[in-house]
Amino acid sequence: MKTHLVIPKHTTKPTASKPRFGQKPRWVQEEIVKARAIAHNVLCLASETPGGFDYVTVLQVEGICYDLKGEEEQQLINELYQAFLASLPYDIQILWRVLPLDIQQYGAQFTLKESIVSHPGAPEPVIDADELQEPWEPVAADHATLLSHLGAQRTLLERSLYLLLRVEGTPRSQESVLQRWTQTSRSKRISQAEAFEQARMELNVRVREVSRLLSNMGLTVKQVEGMRALTRFYSSCLLLTRHQQAPLPDEVIESLGRPLDVTGWLARQKRSTTAAAYFFEQNPAEAQNTLLLSQAPGPAPRRKGRHSTQEPRIVGRDFTQLADLVSPAGISIERDCVRIEEEYARVVVVHHLPRRVHAGWLKPLADLDEPMEISFHIHPYQSAQMITQFRRRQMEFESSMLASRKGNTPDPHTQVAAADVASLITKLASGEERMLDVSMHILLRGTSRRELNERTRRLLSILQNMLLVARPALFEQEQAFCSCLPHVRNHLKSAGMLLNSRSASAMFPFLSNALYHSSGILEGVTPARDLVTFDAWSRDVPNANRIVLGPPGWGKSHAVKNGVLRLALKYAVAQKKARREREETPGTNFQAIIVDPEGEYGYLSRLFGGSVIRLAPGSAQHLNPFDLPTSQNSEHQQVEHGDRLADHVQKLHSLLDIMLADRTPDGAGRLSAEEKGLLDRALFETYRRVGITSDVRTHDRQVPLMRDLYQVLESGICGPDTSGLLQRLHRFVFGSLSGLFANQTNVNLDGRVLVFDIHDLETELRPVGLFLVSNFIWTQSFHSTIPRQVIIDEAATLMQYESGALFLEDFVRRARKHYIGVTVISQHPRIFEHSSIIANCAVHVLMRQDASTLDLMREMFKLSTHEVQILRRLGVGEALFLTNEKRLQLAFEASSLEHILASTNPRELAQWRDDPRYQHIDQLLEALHHPQGEPAILRAALCALAESGYPESEVRYA
Repeated sequence: MKTHLVIPKHTTKPTASKPRFGQKPRWVQEEIVKARAIAHNVLCLASETPGGFDYVTVLQVEGICYDLKGEEEQQLINELYQAFLASLPYDIQILWRVLPLDIQQYGAQFTLKESIVSHPGAPEPVIDADELQEPWEPVAADHATLLSHLGAQRTLLERSLYLLLRVEGTPRSQESVLQRWTQTSRSKRISQAEAFEQARMELNVRVREVSRLLSNMGLTVKQVEGMRALTRFYSSCLLLTRHQQAPLPDEVIESLGRPLDVTGWLARQKRSTTAAAYFFEQNPAEAQNTLLLSQAPGPAPRRKGRHSTQEPRIVGRDFTQLADLVSPAGISIERDCVRIEEEYARVVVVHHLPRRVHAGWLKPLADLDEPMEISFHIHPYQSAQMITQFRRRQMEFESSMLASRKGNTPDPHTQVAAADVASLITKLASGEERMLDVSMHILLRGTSRRELNERTRRLLSILQNMLLVARPALFEQEQAFCSCLPHVRNHLKSAGMLLNSRSASAMFPFLSNALYHSSGILEGVTPARDLVTFDAWSRDVPNANRIVLGPPGWGKSHAVKNGVLRLALKYAVAQKKARREREETPGTNFQAIIVDPEGEYGYLSRLFGGSVIRLAPGSAQHLNPFDLPTSQNSEHQQVEHGDRLADHVQKLHSLLDIMLADRTPDGAGRLSAEEKGLLDRALFETYRRVGITSDVRTHDRQVPLMRDLYQVLESGICGPDTSGLLQRLHRFVFGSLSGLFANQTNVNLDGRVLVFDIHDLETELRPVGLFLVSNFIWTQSFHSTIPRQVIIDEAATLMQYESGALFLEDFVRRARKHYIGVTVISQHPRIFEHSSIIANCAVHVLMRQDASTLDLMREMFKLSTHEVQILRRLGVGEALFLTNEKRLQLAFEASSLEHILASTNPRELAQWRDDPRYQHIDQLLEALHHPQGEPAILRAALCALAESGYPESEVRYA
């Protein structure tokens, strides 16, 4: 016996599939697809009431790592969530979406193997022979291979959480028949617009209140906005496969509700429908070349004013362009599943919970390696109504227990139920609790019935281990599927579970251990093997600064090198693609600047055609600390706020404090107020002698040198030198250290990766070198228009001096305004205890710490007890990754070639150089450390290594 019902898609008239005699035809847009319009970030749905409409707002919630919280924090989160549920006066729907990750979108950032679509008639792109393969291209290909390895280990999933709010509009059925007959067409539209505006205002109030309550739990909430985002969200909920394989084009979505735009001959005929039909009939070949937006006729353009084009004009239950656009071609309702075009879907309903659960007991389901969509429907009951029902039940239980006392043992189940009801009545009356109808539906999808059955068996096994009683919604798949759509309506009324708010708070749903930015770079993988990709320049990230703390040998520099390498690869591939497509490229579109104290970052600059700048007393490359900031933006150059010269003089004070102050046994030291006053007058006089004043128009003149300051002090024009500043400054002008300040700056910021090598500077001079480099970067990047990532390794060298610490703190604080992200690496967390650098870094990467520093780390980063224990047990290449969005544990991943390029392990380096099996690796290392850094040599070594293959078990870093 057939149990399925086929619902064909309604396009014009029901002629393709005629219903039986006396049977009303059913259509997808009527029974399943309720979307009618999108306006002001509100999804307008056809209501169950004839002529009525519902208005839904979609909020995306960034979940938290619940298991990383301490017991007190977990208890506080549950109490806040219980208060949120107890205060709910309306229905909500919480939607978990665990969908297959589109890794192709991420991998496209690192591959050049894609077809270039050009316009008809455009010339073929010309590719230079020298550009056929850059030295970095094998590294980009190897990174793409890493993604395929990660995908082979497990199903890569993207986890997202949504909270949906619904407001019911005023149904037209409430109007009298006389009112409906007497209303004009315009007054009907005005009434509908007023109802929508009222619903939108109510939704805005609910969004603000819900966002406030969820933010108290540490959750980040943002509204899904825009016609494109909402349309694609609703479309993916209906038919996921089609949405992933062929997403709706932006042009089609934006054309909804607009009149036809016809060009060519039809435009000259004033868009005459009759003329168009005649023209297509007489010229079928020409009709194919005529541009016509093939959408259903939209409403006529509305006049500007109170009722704009954003007003959702929906009449009755007629189909609209939006419903026709997102609807599948057909839906077949079967006994145990729903077939949507070529995709199968099944809903499993959870209808019984265990009596006792622990906090966060849904986490095994949240971490399940299975694509699924879970809908939680929460409907609050009126407390007065529930108290009346519970009092009736209480009387029944008491009567039952009185009857059982006549010679029989009381039923323990009845005693427990009576105690529960008595407690609930008291709490409901005081407002401490609220009764809720909670439904939990799990939607599974598959490309075939066999795949769907296998996923169902795996899911039911997990639910059984969690002591949950669940079943497929047999003969109710249509209602169950509609309940999983973003309509905030539960069509399975019998599937709800009656829970109080305290019990429901244990089902805290906002759990997520994943962090995925589609435009970011791969940081690592979580213990559940979910990818962690992060975009430091995203709008949701307050700044691109990062601090990395950990003892030697635990992978700090390895992780930072791979991050810089992937950033540079991402922008290099994007620039080469643009060059192939004949787009204008303004030179370098990203730059990494590295302060290298150990000479281990040089390969990055050679790989991308950059340069290594060696700072040493005998070096031919110089940085003049007297250089003034030069704005890269003409608007900022014309409109200057403040005295730029005075600002730079303060930075020179910090440098001279490091150079000239007498050191105490602990390394600290400061110049006296008298010495600073003399230097301040001397610095302004030094600039004045070359014609530079506070007027920004004089700042393009050649700046002075350190010997000019020495001459001003020696002349005594600014006052007598009673503390011997000249003697201390002499060695930096005429002595063994004069090479650092002997000439004007002869270094520029060309190249995608620049490395400042301060390895040859003595320990005493390294703070001076760090200051010179940081100051040079600041002056050259003032009001920059391209992103720059500055990596300062061994920042404690500069932080040990008070003036150096102040300069670095100021540099990190102001970097965001000049498109700079600063990465600070250090082995000494204690030196940052009272620094503002931690507060000004959006990302904190914490490697394994010694037991002596655990208490300090707990206080500095507000770690929970569980996070401290994890920090103590982390292995090599693992870290706690803390951002403003998420706190999670991850393991850094690198491909074979990335590990070879980033490794500084002396045992591995010795093995690669001495073992004949690794001769290709040795050739690559020699090419990377070649002083000339010839691209041809480096490219040949990379290609030879790629052809020979990598010893995966030996060099894989994970």
